[in-house]
Amino acid sequence: MEKSSINRVLIKYLLFVFIYILSNVFISSSVINYFLLGLLLLTVLFEKNKNMIYIIFFFHPLSGLFDLVGFKYTYNVLIFITALKFIIHKRFSIDKKVSICFFVIFLYDIVLELMYGKVDASLLSLISLGSSYMLVIAYLDDADTLDTELLYKFFLYGFLCSVLISSKDIILSLSSMKYRYAGLLRDPNAYAVDAILLIFYSICMKKRTNWQTWLIFLLGMLSVSKMYVVVAFIGFLAYFITNISRIKISSLIRSIGFLIVAIIVIIKVPAINYSVTKYYERFTSNTSLLSSRDTIQKIYINSIKQKPLNFFVGGGLLNYNKVFNNLEYGSISHFAHNTYFDLLFSWGIVGTALYLYFIYLFYRKLRITTHVSGKSSSYGVIAMVCFLLVIASLSYLPADTFILDVFLIMMLLYDKRKFAGNGSGVVNNVRR
Repeated sequence: MEKSSINRVLIKYLLFVFIYILSNVFISSSVINYFLLGLLLLTVLFEKNKNMIYIIFFFHPLSGLFDLVGFKYTYNVLIFITALKFIIHKRFSIDKKVSICFFVIFLYDIVLELMYGKVDASLLSLISLGSSYMLVIAYLDDADTLDTELLYKFFLYGFLCSVLISSKDIILSLSSMKYRYAGLLRDPNAYAVDAILLIFYSICMKKRTNWQTWLIFLLGMLSVSKMYVVVAFIGFLAYFITNISRIKISSLIRSIGFLIVAIIVIIKVPAINYSVTKYYERFTSNTSLLSSRDTIQKIYINSIKQKPLNFFVGGGLLNYNKVFNNLEYGSISHFAHNTYFDLLFSWGIVGTALYLYFIYLFYRKLRITTHVSGKSSSYGVIAMVCFLLVIASLSYLPADTFILDVFLIMMLLYDKRKFAGNGSGVVNNVRR
């Protein structure tokens, strides 16, 4: 794919976002917003298939773009359109073993939902979730044509657009009533996940500038997420240890200088100082590092004793909190706020084993498609570990973006064409 062509696609959607911002600043008409929504969906519908995966990652951080007009399904519809286009285009080459394994899991969950709850609006959520899985499954055969450098650019610009559109919320997030910023992702923890992905995606890139990494890190701090700070620290420490023999004195001096300037800015700029104070309050509050999530998770663990059969087969992705609700150990009104608990309590031991087998098949197919053998990228491993840590702080499995992020992490691990920190494996970049 010519870079000039795909860059024009990026400019087209950046212009769309810019027009959307202007229309809401100067006109703020729901009619115009619905017109722009229809225009966006039509544009994506007739977009070339080879551009679609980039567009999906551009709108990844912009999922709440049309929330203002009451339409909260923009990203879901975009994923559904993309999946449908890929399936039609690749219907004869979709990997049968991977897709069959996913369909078994999908049907298994529907059976659980029917057994333990109502399948009404939940069915739409399952269809939307299934679309994201079918999107990446159908795209597997073309994974070797993916330009990871361009994908990073689309993802980054989408994230920055999200911050720009909701910039007024940054001011509101510094108030005592609401100080956690979520961008256009509705949930500060989901915003923090995107920031973590982009930080370590940028580190993986050979062609990168340090200011991008630090900018993303600072923007991610607005989430006021304890897990974000801990994971980012672990990731940066691992990166430093990995590169300790290659770090130049001049780079070390610049980093120390940046740290000194950052401390001065934190002390002298009231808004930033206030935000840091809020972080301090969260870390020193009476709640645990997991912000009481561990209390909820203990209730789930205790409920296994009362409902071992449910734990063996699962309670359904959208209903497991109701299935494992047990007043003897405490009422559960929330999901587990932990992706691994999501997996175990949604599909039980049986479904978890099947899902892990699906991930293995998916990973194996991706590695075969991209023609990579040998060691994985060391920076990619850091990115993977950070992702696996950060999803322990939120219920991310039911999100449409979860499998997209898994796909991205796998690409960071094994696409060595443009990534730094590579192992010594053999790479055969065969282009179709």
